[in-house]
This record gives sequence, structure tokens and C-alpha cells, in this order.
Amino acid sequence: MKKKKGHLRRCSARAPSAVEQSTVEDDVTTASSAIAIAENDDILSGILVRTPFKSQVRFKSVLKSWLSLISSSRFSLLRNSYPRLSGLLLRKTWPYLVHPAPAGGPYFEFVSPKSSFSRDPPLKSLSFIPSNENFSGVDILQSCNGLLLCTSRLLKCGTVPSYFVVNPTTKQYIQFYPPGDFSGLDIAFDPLRSHHYKLVCVRRSITPSFGHYHIEIYSSENRCWRVSGKSFMGRECDTFTNGVFWNGSIHWIGAWSRFNIDLECIEEMPAFPRIRRNFRIGKPMLLRESNGHLHLIEELFTTKFQVFEMESDYSGWFVKYHVDLDCVVAAFPAIVHSYPEPFTTYFRDYYAFSILSIILEEKEDESVLLLNVSDKVVSYSFKDGTLKDLLDLVPKKIDERFIIRLPGRSNVCRPQFTKDDAFHYIESLALV
Repeated sequence: MKKKKGHLRRCSARAPSAVEQSTVEDDVTTASSAIAIAENDDILSGILVRTPFKSQVRFKSVLKSWLSLISSSRFSLLRNSYPRLSGLLLRKTWPYLVHPAPAGGPYFEFVSPKSSFSRDPPLKSLSFIPSNENFSGVDILQSCNGLLLCTSRLLKCGTVPSYFVVNPTTKQYIQFYPPGDFSGLDIAFDPLRSHHYKLVCVRRSITPSFGHYHIEIYSSENRCWRVSGKSFMGRECDTFTNGVFWNGSIHWIGAWSRFNIDLECIEEMPAFPRIRRNFRIGKPMLLRESNGHLHLIEELFTTKFQVFEMESDYSGWFVKYHVDLDCVVAAFPAIVHSYPEPFTTYFRDYYAFSILSIILEEKEDESVLLLNVSDKVVSYSFKDGTLKDLLDLVPKKIDERFIIRLPGRSNVCRPQFTKDDAFHYIESLALV
């Protein structure tokens, strides 16, 4: 009876229903589609490039083929064709501390122009670059579309500083040495055009005469330095530090000139509209690139000024924004201090705030000016002049060197950060 019962059970097997058959076919189709996508780099790249950056980093450990794809220069170029500013890295300058900064510093705060709450900085320091007996810690010189140009903080006098190109997102870096003493060192990286970057080194020429300079270029494509073009004559007051890369050129506000990367030649910038009679080259000004535009603020120590923008064809400057920071004075009255002009009966107001950067967004009404006022970082809306708190700063015991002593007035503490302490942070998979 058991054998017969078993035989009846085998004979009772039924054919799958239409619904079950359809489900099986759908599973097979889905699996086939997934395999087809996984084997097609173009389709897979189009999908992965739209995922959050942190997910892309995790996807590298899924498959070796994914690791190869995401690490490729082609994917990096595709990813960087959508550059978005995440925020500003604010360098905590060591003189603010009574004691020297700890090893691995300096350290950074992070502020996002679109967030009204503080968050942990994506980069707290550059401590992932190992120190040695000659230096401790690495500092930022420049930021350019996701890459940082950095230098070592020396411990011993007489030692030669090291220089680095760093991707702070992937923690990748290379160490390099400039070709010799230099007057300026800048990085140029345009992910919309190439996944290679260039370093531009301005050096004094021994010949043909004093006051001549020449430029040497390093390319990440061939990993070597070469002399570019002919030497050029500079003025005694020219400085080639703190260059800003925009529109294929390095711009030096201290020399009022630019270096065209493609043509490899020095060109003057258009004359600046001299609105004030006291305008002069060398006075503190702010030059910044944001979202494909070059901006300049001519006056940094007043509450009313204009933001100028360069025409893309270099035909001249035009007024982009009119700024009135009286709202800042109203919100923080303690930042205003008056002191007498020497040998006059006039008093001048000093405003204890600093302009950090200009942030131009895709939507015009979201563009802002970032300021360090008192113990806060705030944004000023170009559209309606409103203020927004972005970051509360922890008060620190201030070094005496950062105290401004005004005649007949109480001492004034400078802002914790200046324009030279603010660096754009952009997530990037660019290779170094």
C-alpha cells in the first residue's frame, strides 16, 4: 500500500498555473536584465554616477569590476561633470591657541551654506598624510574643484617643505617638490574638460634682467615639470600668491594679471572700475570663483560695498550685487568700534567681522555671502539682505597677537576666521 500510495503522490503532481508561470518568467527576465546592465559599463556608469557619493565609495567593495569602473578616469570625469559645493572648510589657525597646535593639525570646522545646523566636518584634518622628523601636520594653500594644494608645517629650521596634491574626499594624495624657489604656486583643475590637473609655479628669472619671471608647469598626465614660454616683466609690487583658477586661467589679484593655461601666456585683467578714489592695488580685496563665475569685492572693511563679476570673455567687470551689512551691525552691535584718525579730529569705525566667501547658487535667490561675526558664521542673502545662523563657534582663549588695541577704546578681538582660512569643499572622485 505504501508503494502504491507513493506512486499516487507522484502522479498527482500538477502543472504550474498561469500566474506561477508568469512569475517565473518575470524573475528570469529581471535576472537577465540585471546581468545585461552589470555587463554594460555605459549603463552601469549612468546608474552609479547618480547615486550618493558615500554609496559609490561602498560600491567599490561589491565587485572587482565595480572597483575598476568607479576608480577609472572616465567615471571620475563623468562624476565630476556635476560638481556641487558641499560647504567651506574653515582652518583653525594655531595662534588662536595659547599652546602650539597638536600634531596632525591644523584642524577644520565645516559650514554648509544651506544648513542652519552644525555637523561634523568631512575633513577634520590632513592627519592621514604621515608626518616625519622634519614636519608635523599639513596645511591647505588652495582648493580647486575638489582638489587641495597643501604644504607641510615645518618643525625644524632649514628643512625644505613638502608639497602635496590631495583629494580630501578619497584621502588620496601625492607628494611633489617644486622645481626650486618660487614666487607663487597654484593648482588648476577643471573636471569638465579633463581628469588631469596642472600645477603652475612662478619663478624669478636670473636672465635677462632683474624683475623678470618665468613659469614652469607640472601636469598630472606626464608627471614632470617643464618651462612654459618666455619670461615676462613684473612690477616690484607684484605678488603671485593666492591665485584663483577660473575660465582656464590662474588669476592673481596681487599682480592684476592672469596666466592662460591653454595658451601658456600672461595677460592683464580688465581695468577695475575705480569707484573710490582710494582704490589701489595691494589693498585687502577678495577674489573668489563660485559656480563658474569670478567675483571680486574691492572693500572689505565697510558695511556698504559692491560685488563685481567678470564677464566670461574678459571684456570687463560689472556690478553683480549691492551689499548693505547694516543688518549685521544691528544684530551684533558689539562689533562696532570707533577710533580717532591720527592727526585729525575724525573718528573711523572698525567692524570686527570678516568676509569668508561668496557662494553663487543655481537659483539666484539662494546666493549668499558668508561672514564670521563674533562667535558665529552667518550667511547674508543677496536677494533680501536677511541673515541666517550657520555655525556656532566654540570660544577660545585668544593669543595676544590677535588682539587689536584701539586708542582710548577697549580691546577688540578679531574674528576667528578670515578669507584666507576658508576653502571650498567639493566631493570628488578625481585621481591624483
